[in-house]
Amino acid sequence: MKFVNDQAVANYVEKIGKQLVGTVENPPFEVQLFVIEEPGLNAFAAPGGYIFIFTGIILLSDNESKLASVIAHELGHVVERHIAKRIEKSTKVNIASAIGMLAGLLIGGPVAGALMVGSMAANVQTQLMFSRADEEEADFMGLTFMTAAGYNSAAMPEMMKRMGHETKWLGSSNVPTYLLTHPDIQDRTIYLTNYIKSKSYPVQLTKQKAHESTFQEIKTRVESEYLDSQLAERRFMNRIKDNPQDKMAYLGLGLVYARTGKNEQALEELKKAVRLDPADPAILSSLGRIYFNLNQFDLAKECLSQSVVMRPDFAETLFYLGRVDQELGYPAEAIKLFNRVLALDKNYTETFYNLGILYGKEGKIGLASYNLAKYYRAKGDHKNALYHFERALEYIKNDPAKTEEINQEIKKIKKEQKKKWDMSVI
Repeated sequence: MKFVNDQAVANYVEKIGKQLVGTVENPPFEVQLFVIEEPGLNAFAAPGGYIFIFTGIILLSDNESKLASVIAHELGHVVERHIAKRIEKSTKVNIASAIGMLAGLLIGGPVAGALMVGSMAANVQTQLMFSRADEEEADFMGLTFMTAAGYNSAAMPEMMKRMGHETKWLGSSNVPTYLLTHPDIQDRTIYLTNYIKSKSYPVQLTKQKAHESTFQEIKTRVESEYLDSQLAERRFMNRIKDNPQDKMAYLGLGLVYARTGKNEQALEELKKAVRLDPADPAILSSLGRIYFNLNQFDLAKECLSQSVVMRPDFAETLFYLGRVDQELGYPAEAIKLFNRVLALDKNYTETFYNLGILYGKEGKIGLASYNLAKYYRAKGDHKNALYHFERALEYIKNDPAKTEEINQEIKKIKKEQKKKWDMSVI
C-alpha cells in the first residue's frame, strides 16, 4: 500500500474530511484521512480514527459531493466504532493482526504508523463483513454529516449506484473490494433514496458548484499522475477530440507528459490550456512548474507569480516560486516563501530540506540542522533526524520553545526506535 505523494490531492481530501468531522459532536477519535495510490474502488476505516480512500474513488466521482459521500459513510463507521467492535467480537482476526495494528500506532511516526495500520486494516476488512445494521447506521450518520456540512445528500445513493454499475461487466472474481466489504449496495441505494425523500432533505448544490473547479483540478491531477500513463494519455486525447475547448484535458495531458519526462510536449499542451483560460491559477501554476523543469526560471516566475496573486494560499505554487528564487540567487525571498508554505501546510516535506540548504549557506547552522532534521523525520529516517536534531541543540540556545520542541522530538525518536527494536524481537 502506497500513499499519494501529491500534497495538493492529500490536502483536498483532508479538507473535505475536516468539514464533515466539524459536524460531529464530540468525535471519539482525532480523524485522519489518507489517500492510497490504487485505482481500485475501495475506502475503509481503521481503529483509531483513520480513514483511507483509494484514488479510484476520486476518479469515479464526478463532483465533490459524491466524493464526500464516501468519506461521510466511513466517518459513520469511525464515530460508531464499528470496525473496533467487530474485531472485539470476531475470532477470525488473530492476535498477530491486533499487534500489527497496535504497532502501527506506535512505530515510525504518524505517516508510517498510518501506513502500517492501513495495511493491516485492509487485510482485516475482508475477514470482517459489516452487518446490515452497521451499514445502515453508517449511511444515516453519513447523510447527517453531509447535510450539516452543506453537501447534497442525494450524492450518496447516486455514488453507490455508480459503484454498482462498475460491477455490471465484471466477473464475480473482479468485483471491487468496496462492494465486497460493504454488502447489499443495491438495496441500500433504494432505501437511501426513499429515506432522503421522506426526510425532505434540501437539494444543496451551492458548495458543490463553488468547489467544482477545484474538484476537476484534483481529479485531473489524480488521473494524470496515478493512472497508467499511456491510458491517461489516451483518455485526455479522446476528451480533446470530443471537445477542443476542454482546458482540463489539455492540463491533464500536459501533466502526463511532464510525468514521463516529456517537458517540451507538456509545455505545448499547457500553453493551449492557458490560451483557453489565461486566468486559471491551476493552469498557470502547472505551466510555471514546467518552465522550472526546463530551467527557464524567469518565465517560471512570471507564471507562478500570476497564479499566487489569484490563489495566494496554494502551497505548491508558493513552493515552486521559492525554488525559482532559490535558483535565481534570491535566498531571502526564497526563505520567506518557504516559511509561507509551511504556515499553510506543515507536511510539505521538501520545504524543510530546501530551508536547511539555504540556512546552511547563510551560516545559520542551528536552523539548517533543525529543518534538515524535520525533513528526515518526515521521511522516516530516524538516524539522520536524530543526528540533525542533536546538532541543532548545539547551536539553538536562545529559543526556549524551539529547544523544548527539539528535546521532545529526540525523546520521541528514541522511544520509537526502542519500540521498533522490542517489536522486532517478539
